Amino acid sequence: QNLTMTRFPPSTVAKAAVSTHQAPKQWLDKLDPEWAEIWNTHGGRHCQAEEVPIEEVRQNPAKYSFTYPTWAGPQVYQEDDFEIPVTRPAGQIKIRVYTPEGVGPFPVHMNYHGGGWVLGGFQSEAAWCRSVCKKIGIVVVDVGYRLAPEFVFPAAIYDSWDAIQWVISHAQQLHVDGGRVSIGGLSAGGHMSAVLSHMARDAGLELKLALMVVPSTDFRWLIAQEPLRSEVAKKYPSTVLYKEAPWGGLKREQWFLDYWIPKGLREGACEDWMASPILAKSFENLPPTHIITAEFDICRDEAHRYGELLAQSGNKVTQKCYSGCTFERTPRSTTRNDTRTVSHVSPNGDNHPSSGTAGSVMASQQPEAGIANNIQFGQQPPGELPGAKTQYNGIQHLDDLAPDFLLSNAMTDPQDGFWLDQAMIDIDMQALNHMNTSPDEAMAQQIALPSPNQSQRDMPSIVCGLTGDMDPYLMRRYNFGPDNSFVFKRLSVRSMSQDVHPVQLLVTNAVEDVDDSDDNTTRGHLEQLVEPDVGIRLISLYYQFVYPHVPVIPLTQFPDPKQTDPSLLAAIYLVTLSFAAFDDYLSVQIAYDLPDAGKLWNLALATVQRKLHRSDFATLQTVILLLVAPSHNPLMPDYSTKWSLVGTMVTMSQTLGLQFDPSHWNIPLTEVDLRKRLSWTVEMIDIWHAAALGRSCLIREDDWLVPMPRSTDFSHQENQTTMQKHFVHMHELTLILRQVLTTLFSLRAVQNLARDYDTTLRKVQLLMEELNRWLGVASDIESEAQSEDVNLSGPMLLGGHFVKVLLFRAILRPFKSTSRNAKPASSDPREAEAHRLSRAGAKACVTSFVAFTANLKSSWIQGFWPFWCTLAWSTLCNLALLLHISADSVEEAQECQVLLDRARRVIRLHSKSLEILRFPLLRIDSIFWKGLDNVLTTNLQQQQQL
Repeated sequence: QNLTMTRFPPSTVAKAAVSTHQAPKQWLDKLDPEWAEIWNTHGGRHCQAEEVPIEEVRQNPAKYSFTYPTWAGPQVYQEDDFEIPVTRPAGQIKIRVYTPEGVGPFPVHMNYHGGGWVLGGFQSEAAWCRSVCKKIGIVVVDVGYRLAPEFVFPAAIYDSWDAIQWVISHAQQLHVDGGRVSIGGLSAGGHMSAVLSHMARDAGLELKLALMVVPSTDFRWLIAQEPLRSEVAKKYPSTVLYKEAPWGGLKREQWFLDYWIPKGLREGACEDWMASPILAKSFENLPPTHIITAEFDICRDEAHRYGELLAQSGNKVTQKCYSGCTFERTPRSTTRNDTRTVSHVSPNGDNHPSSGTAGSVMASQQPEAGIANNIQFGQQPPGELPGAKTQYNGIQHLDDLAPDFLLSNAMTDPQDGFWLDQAMIDIDMQALNHMNTSPDEAMAQQIALPSPNQSQRDMPSIVCGLTGDMDPYLMRRYNFGPDNSFVFKRLSVRSMSQDVHPVQLLVTNAVEDVDDSDDNTTRGHLEQLVEPDVGIRLISLYYQFVYPHVPVIPLTQFPDPKQTDPSLLAAIYLVTLSFAAFDDYLSVQIAYDLPDAGKLWNLALATVQRKLHRSDFATLQTVILLLVAPSHNPLMPDYSTKWSLVGTMVTMSQTLGLQFDPSHWNIPLTEVDLRKRLSWTVEMIDIWHAAALGRSCLIREDDWLVPMPRSTDFSHQENQTTMQKHFVHMHELTLILRQVLTTLFSLRAVQNLARDYDTTLRKVQLLMEELNRWLGVASDIESEAQSEDVNLSGPMLLGGHFVKVLLFRAILRPFKSTSRNAKPASSDPREAEAHRLSRAGAKACVTSFVAFTANLKSSWIQGFWPFWCTLAWSTLCNLALLLHISADSVEEAQECQVLLDRARRVIRLHSKSLEILRFPLLRIDSIFWKGLDNVLTTNLQQQQQL
C-alpha cells in the first residue's frame, strides 16, 4: 500500500525547535495547584515535538516534551534482557524482565510503554517497572515493541501479544506463574492493553488485571473521513474541550497517528476494532480492568465510554479520573480527595452501570475549590451513579505507595527523576496485589495448577484406562490436594474428572532423568538446515497458511526457534517451505538454497521415534504435521510410513487422554482448548487417511467422546474470518465420511453388500442426502470466503467430491462382474434400470469433479493441501477409468473414454502449478504407457470372448 507520511519543511522545524508549550491562560486558575507548580518549573523548558519530524525528536529527545526519567528507581534483585521472536511481520524484539528477590514462581505483569507508538523504550518506564517489582514482589516484563514509522499499525499490537505468549511459554525459565498474568500501559500502552484483553479472552487466556492509563479507545474522531469524524467527536466532549491541552492536545494526537496509522491504512483502520477497541463486537468475559484518566485529557471521555461498555457486559471495572490535571500530569500527593472514582459493578453485583453518554450526567458532588470548578468537570464520567458508594470488586489499591516512585523525596531538584510523561501513573500499585504473590492453596485451586511441580504440565503423562492395573474408580478415592494431584516420589496422579467416568493422568516427577543432549544435537542439525531467522518467518507462514486447516499449535504456544522442541520445528518448516515465496525476505534469502525437505522429514521422524516412550503434546503435534505434510517426493508418496504414523498418532492420543471430553476438567482453559483441537484433528486425520489409503479407521466412534467443534470454540479473531466455518464444516464432512466407510466399506459391509444392489442403494441414499445438504452449505461458505487473501475452500470442496466418488464406487460394486468368465448382468428390468441410473450418476459425478479441477482458483492452488488430497484426486481418474472399462456398449465406452481423456488433460494442465497433481497424473498415465488393453480387460472384450 502507498503510505503517506507527514513531511515538514525546514522552516517549520527551525521554528518548532524554539517554540515551547504554553498553557492556555483560561486554564491557569483551574489547574491543580501542584500541577501548576510543576508546569511553572518545567513547562517552558520543552519544545513542541508535534511540529517537527520524528527524526528530529529522536536525535534530541530531551529538548522536547517526550523526555524520559533520570531517576533510575529502586534496585531490584535481577534484570535480564531477552530477544524474542515476533510474527507479524516476522522479526525479533527485546523484552526486559525485572525479577524480585524470593522464590518463585511469581505473578507477572506485562508493561507496554507509552510514546504514541513512535517513541519510548526501556528507559521510558524503568523506574516504574522497578518500583512495582520491588514493592509488590512480582515479575515485571517491559516490552520493547517495534515503533512507527518503521513498523506501522498493527505491528506493535502483535509484538505485544507475541510477548505475552513467549513469557507464558517460558514461565519456568523466567520463574513466573503463567496462570497469574496481568497487563497494562500508559497512553499507547493503555490502548494496546485494551486490545490485548480481547485477544487474550479469545485465545482462552485468563488475565488477572488490565491496567489502562490515559488510554485512547476510539481513533475514528482523528482518522475517519467526514461526516463520520465529526459524528464520533460529538460523542466525546473532551475532544473539543481540551484540544488545546498542553502536552496532550489535538496536534500531538494527529502527529502520532500520521506515523502509526498513515493515510494509506486509515480507511481500513476506521472499521478495525484493533485500532478502536470500542468497536469490538463483544465485551463479555474480559479481565478485571482499572482505567486512569485526567480531567483535561483530550481522550478522557472515550476512555470512560470504554469502561462503561465493560461494565454493561458484566465485567469488573473501576475508573479514576484526576481533577485539574492534563494527560501527563498528576499531583504529587495521592492522599488528597482530588480524584473522581467511578465504580462499575457487574449486573450480578450491588450497583448497575448507567447508559449515559460522556458528560451527560451531573456529578452528585462538586469538586473541591480550585479543582476544575469552572469548566464543567462537575460532569460525571459515564457509568457513575449519583451517590453510589465506591466498590472495587476485589481489585485492591493503596494510593500512598505511588509517591515513592513518582516523585522521590530525596530529590534535590524536582526535575531530577521526575518523568513528565509518566507522572500520570497513580498506578494504585496494590491493584496488582489481586494476583497474591504467595501461591497459597486457595490460589492454586483457583488457577488449577496441575501439581506442586510447576513444570509437570510439560512432562509426559499417561491416562489410566478402565481395565488397566490401576482402577480409576479406586483412584478417585485418593486424597488429592487443592491442585487435584497426589504426589509420590517419582510419580504424580493428576485427577482430571470425578464424573461418571473418573479420569486420572499419571505424570512423571523425574525431571532429573530428562536428557537434553539429544535435543541439543538435533537442534544443531536443524539450525544447519534452517537458520533461526529463516525459521521464525516459516513459523509465521504456518499460522497464515497451515494453521487454519490444522490448528494444533495455538498462538499461546508460539514456537521459538531457540527453545521449541526441534522435531516440532522441523515439521513446521517442512509444511511451510512451499510458501516461502509469500515472505518478502525468504523469497530471496532461500530462493537458491531451499532447505532440504527430505532431511527435515528424516530429522523430525527420527526424533519422534526416539521419543515414543514419552508421550507429550509437542511430539503429537510433530506427528500430526508429518501426516498432513505433502510428500517431499511428489511422485513417490510413502504409504506405509504414513499409515504407520497414523497408528502412532492414535495410540499417542489415547495415552494422553484425548479421547475424553476435557470441557469440565479442572485444568486451564488453554489446555482444554488445545486438547479439543488436537482431538478433532487426530480424528479427522485418522478418517481421511483411512479412506485415501484404503484402510480401516483406527478410532472407534464409541471410544471418542470429544464433542463436535462449534464457533464458540474459536477465538474472536478466528471468528472474524471463515476459518472456523471451514474447520467446523470440514469436521462435519469427516463424520459423513466415517459413516460411508463403516456402512459401505468395512469388511463385513462389503461381504453383505457386494451382490446386493437394493440394500446398497437404500444405504447410499441416506448418505447421499446428507452429503448434498453439506455441499449446499459448503457452497455458501466458499462464496463468503472469496474476498479473503488466503482461501481455505480448496481441500474442503475436494473432500466433498472425494466422498461422492466413494459413494458411487459402492453403488456400482454390485453391478460389476466378479470374474473374467462371469455371465452378463441380470436381465431383470428393475436391476437393469438401477444399473443405468447408477452409471449415469457416476458419470455426472466425474463430470462435476473434472469441472471443479478445471476451475481451480489461484487462491486455492497457492493454499495448503493436506497429504490425502493427492490420493483423493487419483480417485477421479480411477472412477472414470472404471466407467470406461465396465461399459456394456461401444457408444458408452466412447463416451466414458472422452470423460477420462478430459480428466487426464485437466489434471495434466494444473499439475504444472499444483505439484500434488503430479502423482495422480503419473498413476493414470502409467496405465496408458503400458497399454490399456495390456493392463485391463473391458466388459466389451469379455462379451466378445464369451
